[in-house]
Amino acid sequence: MSAFREQEGEKERYHVTTATTIPDRGADRLSEAKKLILQQRDEFLGRAAEFNALLDYMNVLESGSTRSHELTLLPLVEKDEYKGVQLSPAVEDYLPKRKGHRIPFLRVVADMLLGGVDPGKRQHQSDPTKLMAHKLKHMMGRRRDLIAWEPDIGPLRTITAERLIIWLAEEPQKNTTVRR
Repeated sequence: MSAFREQEGEKERYHVTTATTIPDRGADRLSEAKKLILQQRDEFLGRAAEFNALLDYMNVLESGSTRSHELTLLPLVEKDEYKGVQLSPAVEDYLPKRKGHRIPFLRVVADMLLGGVDPGKRQHQSDPTKLMAHKLKHMMGRRRDLIAWEPDIGPLRTITAERLIIWLAEEPQKNTTVRR
């Protein structure tokens, strides 16, 4: 950096030159805009999971698999109530709060998603509702001491999610072994 003084009549001017480059404000603005767009995208994806859960809940109501007045009696799940909690402990907390109610499977899936339970990842599946349904069915097969369901015919994987209704098991179901 160098400086020199120039005198014009009664005024003095100073000139400063520098070898360093002055940062381009355009690049900073672009970077800030990119960060904002990425943040909004992440928020949008989170909201998309909520919308999918609500649509699944509406499908349950439309299907008539349970009476809608029974569904309104169930305690509501707060958004992110189970954030950071694995599925099994979340269901262990969820079902006792709804003891005595038979809950449509898709309602439980929607509540777990709304509650913030991570649906996980699979290579060939990206829909959070389908991922959570798969994960919950898998857990149901292992936790018959906790979850009872109907119809209880054949392998669980062959029963469509729309037909399943689950509740808190009072005692383990017949002909089952509980694996932990």
